[in-house]
Parts: sequence; C-alpha cells; structure tokens
Amino acid sequence: MDRLRNRPQGRPPAAPSPQRLNRLAVAAMIALAAAVCALALRPPWVRETPPSAGTVVEDLMQRRVPLDVPVQRVMFDQPMVWHYMTVDETDAHVATLYPYLWKEARNELLSRLFPDFARRTPLVIRAETNQLSIEQVMIEAPDAVITSDWFGQLLETAGYPYTVQLDTFRSDARDEPDKTALFRLLGAMTGKPERAEALLQRYRHAIVQAGAGIPPDAEPVGVLVIGNEYLSFVGGRYESLGALLRAAGGRNLAENVRSFFGAANVEEIYRLDPQAILLLASPYNSLTPQTLYENPALRALDAVRQRRVYRMPSGASRMAGPVEAPLLVSWLARLLHPEGQWETSLCEDIAGTYREAYGYTFTARDFDTMLHPHDNAGAAGFERILDGEPACAGARS
Repeated sequence: MDRLRNRPQGRPPAAPSPQRLNRLAVAAMIALAAAVCALALRPPWVRETPPSAGTVVEDLMQRRVPLDVPVQRVMFDQPMVWHYMTVDETDAHVATLYPYLWKEARNELLSRLFPDFARRTPLVIRAETNQLSIEQVMIEAPDAVITSDWFGQLLETAGYPYTVQLDTFRSDARDEPDKTALFRLLGAMTGKPERAEALLQRYRHAIVQAGAGIPPDAEPVGVLVIGNEYLSFVGGRYESLGALLRAAGGRNLAENVRSFFGAANVEEIYRLDPQAILLLASPYNSLTPQTLYENPALRALDAVRQRRVYRMPSGASRMAGPVEAPLLVSWLARLLHPEGQWETSLCEDIAGTYREAYGYTFTARDFDTMLHPHDNAGAAGFERILDGEPACAGARS
C-alpha cells in the first residue's frame, strides 16, 4: 500500500476505444495466422549433404540418429558443452549456445583449458528467454542438436532429423555420478569413444582413491547442500550428488525431499540440524559462508557456530562427470573426516587430474579459482587441507 501511496499523482491515461482494441485484436490474429501458415507450407528441412551411410549414433532415448562423425557443428540447449569439449579435446565444434551457457562456459578454468574458446564467440541463441526455437534450428542448420526429449520431438515433427535427445529426468546423469551413458554418447559423436572410455576408467580408480583415507569405522556426516541466497536446499532428486556425498563419508539430510530444491525454510534447516553445510558455487549466485555467518536467524545453528560452512569448489565442468567428480569427493572427505589419512594431498589430486585429462599444468591462480580460499577463510579444517602442501602454493587466503 505504501508503494501505491507514493506513486506520483496525475491524470490517468485515457483508455483505448473499443474500436481500437478490435483493430489490434484483428491485426494480431492475422499475424498469428500468417506465421502458422508459413510454418505449415515450409517444405521439410533437408540437409545439403546427407550423412555417410553407416554413421549412426544411439542417443539416450535409445533412438538411432544418422550423423557424420565427428560432428562438425553442434547446437546445445542442455548444460553439457564443457563435457563435450572435454571428450572432443577442442572447442571448434561448438556452434551455438544459450546466453546463460555462454556466460558459464567462459568461466575462468574452462577458458584456460580451451583458450581459443574464450577468444572466439560461437553463435549465441537469439532468444529473450532460455527457450530454443524451431525457426532458429532451421536457419542455423547445425549438424546436430543436443536437446531435451520433448523439444527433440518437436524438431522431428518440423522435419529436422539430427536431434540427439536426452531424457531430461534421467540422462542429465543425475543417477550416474560419472555420467557413463552421456560420456559414451559424446564419445560416439566426437569419434573418440576410446577417450571417453579412458576418462570413465580413470574415474573408477580416482573415486576409490578419493575416499580411501576415510577411517573404516567413521560415521556418515549429516550434510545440507544450499543452492541459493534464499537458503533453498538441494533435495534427493540430484541422485548423483547424493552418491558423491556418500563416497565422501557424508549423507544428504534432504535426500527424502524429491524436488530439486527444498523450500527455503529456516525452521526446516534447524530441524535437519546439519553437521556441515555446503554452498553450491555458481555464477548465478553470490552465496558465501559469510552470508550464513551474518544471518541472525542462523546464528544458533550448530554448523554455523562451529564454522563448518563451506563454499564448494568451482571446476571447469561444474565439478561433475568423470574428471572432476572425484576431486569434489577428495575435497569433501578431508573436510568431513579430519582424522582421515590420505596418501596424496588434495592439491596433488587436482594437479594430477588436470595434467592427465587435459595436459594442463595447474597454477596457484587456478587453485584460488577452484577452491575459493578467500570465501572459505576461517572455515573449520579448510586451512589444514592446504597447509604444508607445495602443490597448493598460493591457494590460501
């Protein structure tokens, strides 16, 4: 009401006449009819050079898709461009991205791994929202579109046959911490199945090593993962995250919440009473441990009083998939189980992973980018996992 009272006073604008409204309505109907007719009369989309015989890829909906391999121009409307580039070992085949994916894909680590990607600009999907249009696919004519199953069906109906479809409720690999099915698909599309399998094999070894230092009799630590400034917590539908928490000797206290994000409810957070709180690191929020420390409503929470609130690492691929998921487990296991003993340090794990997967030498600047030492300064146990480790030089507050 105060906002209404503060609104500047003046003569209200005259309402449009009924005749003008009728004319506008008729014009809108004519425009809509013309657009529908244009789509209906358009001939089916035909690729100028059909794929070679025998190049068939099976997508995650078990559909057989004819493609020239390696695919030269790929349009993405799903958040996995970093995984594609990891398998492909180049950014040259990324043709089109959503604006939000372009922003995220240019994060510091990914741009250092693929410096040419940071310098060139793939076509950004021309849309005011994150909604890909059939028209743009037809205009750009990519060699393949990695998309959801529902939009892929729309493209097929419009006559575009080169959709690589993902089951949006499963094939985002929420039930596969290593994203096996996805990486095998990307290996087929890039013509590098051997590299995809090598990355998956490396994951199987690294994930065991990441949790090897946890004492065998250690009890799982109750963890709550908070995803935004509204204190929404990550529910059990992110099954792959739950699996990684278990590998690190933790347990998602919100695992029975079947939505992606639980309700932002301070009372519920107190009821769950986490022993540690993890904050998702994302370019779309500014959430830090200090945000929770300074929140009066949370000061009595045990995890806050014990300063066991941590901003999670930021990787080149959302700390997901066969390359970075073991690093997330290695980081978390050392924080949740300070009594554990590991043969290698966290920073040695990180440096070795990037050297083997990308041929990249990790620097002090990269450690700062990934581990957020400034934001995690003073968090219980954080300095301990860095202190005395030459590989981590510079990654300190």
